[in-house]
Amino acid sequence: MHCQWASDVRTQMAGYLKSIQKQLNTTINSQKRHRRREARGRSSAESLNERVMYWSIGQSVLLVVVAVVQVAVVRRLFADKRRPLSVMGVDISALGL
Repeated sequence: MHCQWASDVRTQMAGYLKSIQKQLNTTINSQKRHRRREARGRSSAESLNERVMYWSIGQSVLLVVVAVVQVAVVRRLFADKRRPLSVMGVDISALGL
């Protein structure tokens, strides 16, 4: 009787161990999928961050260029009009145009 009981316990323990191993394999596979998905998401986020940084740098450069052009245009508007009018270095103010 004792041997039968021990055999039943071993069979029951083997079933428990198989069940635990199956659950562990499921958990390990789930973690692997999650890590792959996380790595893909991180890669996408880093790529997007890099593109946003370059876009921001471009916008900043464009802002400085526009500001310089605006300052130059305003300075020309308020420049001294008494200077002789010239085209390509030739004084055309005496022509009466």
